[in-house]
Amino acid sequence: MLALLKLMIFICFVAAAILAFKGYAVAGLPAFLLLISFFIISVYDKKFETLYLKSINLKKLCSSEIDCLNGNPIFFRSGKQYIDPKHDYSFDLDIFEDKSLFQHINRTATVEGELKLKDKLLNIEKNIQKINENIKCVKELTGKPNIRQLVTIIGLNEQTKLANLTEKSAELLNSKISKGLLYFSYISVSITLISLCLYFFKI
Repeated sequence: MLALLKLMIFICFVAAAILAFKGYAVAGLPAFLLLISFFIISVYDKKFETLYLKSINLKKLCSSEIDCLNGNPIFFRSGKQYIDPKHDYSFDLDIFEDKSLFQHINRTATVEGELKLKDKLLNIEKNIQKINENIKCVKELTGKPNIRQLVTIIGLNEQTKLANLTEKSAELLNSKISKGLLYFSYISVSITLISLCLYFFKI
């Protein structure tokens, strides 16, 4: 809906700008106001998109947490790629596989975070001071579920945006009319620019 509104405002702005350049000074103010309206709506459109993604991913995250409590943590990555039969204990304890320890505690939102969690499980900390610091951090975050959810949702939002962009790009590239649309866009832009040059320079 907002996309259609932005398109209509932009078309009206172009029409008002052309009238202003042709000497109709009264069209200058409407053109300016339409341009400001376009940018304001664009900002709110971006905010609404972010809020929508946040609500969708929050619902998905809460549902996944309930599934995890019921013994079905399929939403969270299992870490199968980290299985190492030669490791001292991770292979025997099945730390990385479906419904494993890793999958039950993995709430990382980035690849770097997941790798850090993997390293902590594969390399047990032996320093008492660092162990106590880790326990203190865990206790602090345990009482702040909103912060934990927010960090996870931020990561999910970025993953959703990337997935949507990748899907749309793949659909466009695989479309039979993609090349035709591309050529049509080039031709349309070229004709528009040439027409404007001919008009303004009275050629």
